[in-house]
Amino acid sequence: MHAHLNGTNEGMSDLWQLDSGLSQQLPDDICAAVQWLTELMQARHEQVAPFFSSSQRLLAARAPGRLDVMGGIADYSGSTVLQLPLRESTVVLCQSVADQQFRVLSQTDGSDGVLQVFSAPVTDFIDTDSGQALSDQSMRDYFHQRPDKDQWAAYVAGVFSVLMQQINVCRTDGVVLLISSAVPIGKGVSSSAALEIASMRALCAWFDLKISSHQQAVLCQRVENHIVGAPCGLMDQMASSCGQKGALLSMLCQPDVVGSPVHIPDGLAVWGIDSGIRHAVSGADYGTVRVATFMGYRYLLEAAGIASRDVPARDIQDTRWHGYLANISVAEFNQFFYTQLPEKITGQHFLDHFDATTDNVTQIHPERTYAVRACTVHPVNEHFRVRLFAELATSAADAAPAQFEALANLMGECMYQSHAGYSSCGLGSAGTDDLVARLRAVGQTAGIYGARITGGGSGGVVAVLAGVAADARIRSIAAEYMADSGWGGYVFSGSSAGACVFELIPVTVG
Repeated sequence: MHAHLNGTNEGMSDLWQLDSGLSQQLPDDICAAVQWLTELMQARHEQVAPFFSSSQRLLAARAPGRLDVMGGIADYSGSTVLQLPLRESTVVLCQSVADQQFRVLSQTDGSDGVLQVFSAPVTDFIDTDSGQALSDQSMRDYFHQRPDKDQWAAYVAGVFSVLMQQINVCRTDGVVLLISSAVPIGKGVSSSAALEIASMRALCAWFDLKISSHQQAVLCQRVENHIVGAPCGLMDQMASSCGQKGALLSMLCQPDVVGSPVHIPDGLAVWGIDSGIRHAVSGADYGTVRVATFMGYRYLLEAAGIASRDVPARDIQDTRWHGYLANISVAEFNQFFYTQLPEKITGQHFLDHFDATTDNVTQIHPERTYAVRACTVHPVNEHFRVRLFAELATSAADAAPAQFEALANLMGECMYQSHAGYSSCGLGSAGTDDLVARLRAVGQTAGIYGARITGGGSGGVVAVLAGVAADARIRSIAAEYMADSGWGGYVFSGSSAGACVFELIPVTVG
């Protein structure tokens, strides 16, 4: 291989390079993806070679997964959340094509080089009557009518659609995207957000759109909520789009106020351990808990005299808590409102009293039982815990050794309490409970201060706060868990910057 890129990223590709006037160095994950594309083209891979050209510019975007350190499911209740952008990332390579097709190619595990392929005419995403991009609901219906094997592509095609709506311009020329991802699916580390954000960065460059990192995250949440149909909050997309390497992105989810990053004090670090239990934000458990939480909020609006039960949800004006449970203080909640909440009710019981909740991305199932009290308590307490965790982290940065240890223990206690809150909502799992118990049993004698289930719960990854010297012990615990359970055990460590995109130009031979 030849060296391009002004002597940096040596050996990346024979086919593309950064503009010679630029001094940037490509991230390693982008280099690896471009090298992979080069090898596929040189091998005349039948799924790739016909659609990529070495004589055209190549857009290369990356976006990291994220580790939910604190906050998690309290995001949709307006809590503050703390999110670490992971080292693992998704890369999207994008290029124009002449055949007026929207085509997405993706790696699949254990497929011997065979790629997942989604292909559709660009005109499929345009309303024939108005000539405008399809609405979100029409796009959602479109994918519901596609075969199951195509459903994954909604995360990418949805980005294409919302961008056409954003600029009110419908491009009918074709585009091809190649996806390479190291963010594991179904582990609760936001593989979907990484895919959406990387696709958004690449397609914004393809459309030549100047949209802020913040707004790109908001648009990607729209894709997931209204086209994919998964009721996620915004923290995943925001961390992937706007995060800083080695720092916790702090966001007050009311709806998307990004604050100063929270730095983990020197001497401490954060890891993630995969429980091996698949997590899905679209699953029934997450959706049920979210509905129960908004049911609780509706009961509190009535109890506080803000909105009687005959006021339709769409007409509620909450001038006290401004639409967010997190704005109720812990003391106020415990003193005045805890006993006002039913412990459990059916969806039908709720609908006998109220027309709906104020949440527009979930549906109440009349036959389902909802744990209203526990699910309402959690975000009120979690918002307090997250803010305390951040303050403790800031204080620990300049603390003397004895005080540092006390502050680290309190940070860990915030995590353990958060884990217990998930369990009370019904979002725990045997695997994550086992991992947290193992970590707690070793405890601070091994420099391990706290641990909690992350993201949407019901499996996925456990976040761990520990001293930097505890790396080997954490990996040992993960290995012991994997040996005993037969699954999981992967350890996430390290961080990377939020999303970025580069334009590569063809190498001039001669």
